[in-house]
Amino acid sequence: AEKPEPIRICLLGQVGAGKSSVINALTEGWQAETSALPSTDRGLVYECKVDGIPFLRLLDLPGLNGDPKNEKILFEEMVQSDMVLWVLRANQPGRKLDQVFGDHFQAWQSKHLHYQAPSIIGLLNQVDRLGNISDWNPPYDLSDDSDKAVLIREALAFNKDVLHLDEIIPLSVSPDREQYNVDTLRQMLKDKYGQALNVQLNRRRRETSGFSASREWKRARQAAGALFTLITKDREKERGNT
Repeated sequence: AEKPEPIRICLLGQVGAGKSSVINALTEGWQAETSALPSTDRGLVYECKVDGIPFLRLLDLPGLNGDPKNEKILFEEMVQSDMVLWVLRANQPGRKLDQVFGDHFQAWQSKHLHYQAPSIIGLLNQVDRLGNISDWNPPYDLSDDSDKAVLIREALAFNKDVLHLDEIIPLSVSPDREQYNVDTLRQMLKDKYGQALNVQLNRRRRETSGFSASREWKRARQAAGALFTLITKDREKERGNT
């Protein structure tokens, strides 16, 4: 068996959700060996070597903006990833773009039940901007009744329900304020490494097998045509002999 490739994690989200800031917070705090690979029209790839887990590739994709061509590219990248971090701005006034894209992914999953789809972790970013912006003193116990904790808890529940997410965590990665929950995200990526690796191996098995219904049908037709030609020649030969 071939060695696993670096786990590929794509970051999705609307324009301004803070995807690049999340990557910066992860790589800086991790004290990772980080390098930016050549960028493409599909985003910028950061390769990170982190203590405790092998190389990761973090793909900073363009933001969701409602452009069908852009979202086609984003969707292709999403289904070819081993894990997805869906970055959601906590004080974003609208979720329609995220919701439509999420519905598209669910529809794809329902038609590809034999695929092991990438796990999606929701990141509710910029929770420091919920309510009174000047009131920010992390960490927070989300089970208590403080104003900030209640707002964060309600925002988590709303976004998790709208996007049908299995997991979502609150986050704040602002470079000029005290960060919140970045360590939780790092630990979650470590915990989910094995699951992401299985997604990668499942995809590589499919790609290696190269199965295609249309290709197999074409082969069958070619084989049937060759068989028909062979039978025809044999019958013509028999007629010539008689």
